[in-house]
Amino acid sequence: MYGNYPEDWVQRYQAANYAVIDPTVKHSKVSSAPILWSNELFRGCPDLWSEANDSNLCHGLAQPSFNAQGRVGMLSLARKDNPISLQEFEALKLMTKAFAAAIHEKISELESDVRVFNTDVEFSGRECDVLRWTADGKTSEEIGVIMGVCTDTVNYHHRNIQRKIGASNRVQAVSYAVAMGYI
Repeated sequence: MYGNYPEDWVQRYQAANYAVIDPTVKHSKVSSAPILWSNELFRGCPDLWSEANDSNLCHGLAQPSFNAQGRVGMLSLARKDNPISLQEFEALKLMTKAFAAAIHEKISELESDVRVFNTDVEFSGRECDVLRWTADGKTSEEIGVIMGVCTDTVNYHHRNIQRKIGASNRVQAVSYAVAMGYI
C-alpha cells in the first residue's frame, strides 16, 4: 500500500485487515470502472467507514487498474470536505483512469526492478511544494501563481526533482515520490 493517507489510518486499515471487507477493493477485482464512495457503498462495513471518516477520509473515489502482468491496483483519492458530485465524478473519470494506470505501471516497475533507487534523496522546500502541487494536478503556470514565482522557476524545480529521483517525466516523478513516501 503506497500513498499519503494518514499513517495511523494505514496502520489501522492493515491491522484490522480491512482490505478483506473494503467494497472498493472488492470492486477493483471485478471492474476497471471508477467507483464513488458513499454511505451505501460502505453500508456492509460500518466500522471501516466510520474509522475512515475519523481519519478525514470522508469523500472519495477509487479507480481500479490492471498492469501487464494482470496484477490489480487501485488509486483512491479522498478528501475531508465537499462531497464529490456526480458531475465532478464524471469529469474526473478519464483523468483518474490514466493516472491510476501510470502510477500502477511505475510502482510495479519499482517493485520488480533490480535497480536500487536512492532513498536518501533530499528535496528543497520549494521542490517539495512543487511535487505536492503537481500531485494535486496543478500545471506549472498554476503552481507559479500559487507559489508566487514564474513558470520557468517551477519548471526548473521539476527538472531538479526528475534528475534527483531518476524520473523521465512529471507523472513518473510524482509516482516515484508517492511510492517512496516523499509526498
